[in-house]
Amino acid sequence: MDTGTLFSPDAVDFTGRPRGALRLERTATALQAAGLGLLVGIAGTLTALLAPAAPRWPWWSLGATAAIWAAVRWARLKVAWSWSGFSLTGTDLWVRAGLWNRHLESLAYGRIQTVTVYAGPLQRSFGLATVTVATGSYCALVIQHVGTDQAEEIRDRLTAVARTEQVPL
Repeated sequence: MDTGTLFSPDAVDFTGRPRGALRLERTATALQAAGLGLLVGIAGTLTALLAPAAPRWPWWSLGATAAIWAAVRWARLKVAWSWSGFSLTGTDLWVRAGLWNRHLESLAYGRIQTVTVYAGPLQRSFGLATVTVATGSYCALVIQHVGTDQAEEIRDRLTAVARTEQVPL
């Protein structure tokens, strides 16, 4: 099935996420894999010490599965990173993300009620932030891992436009 312009509207030019976003997500994957490897190693060692007659192959296969998971996720992140992005057009905010389950969201500026900028410790260390744009109906668009300067620019532009284009209740 050709999705063609289904997830890439013609008049919308998407801005991709910065390279730091890919580095952040790969760092998180490496930390998760290291933590999982540590848990498997500890469990395997305890099993070998407490039950020497128990087979060791389950621990090796679990460790190999974790390594394969990390390698597949590592490669997948690059494709997902290159696909995701956002666009601020004259009338709407567009956000596109997803690799297996792609989604494209559009929000008219007049529907915006709040704009939130968040940056956790890992995001700050990579110079990134997340912008969440909410409407009155608990609908929210999330632009993950954009540069801090870009997040500030998005926040300022959306709040200014939302004030002028506010839809009366």
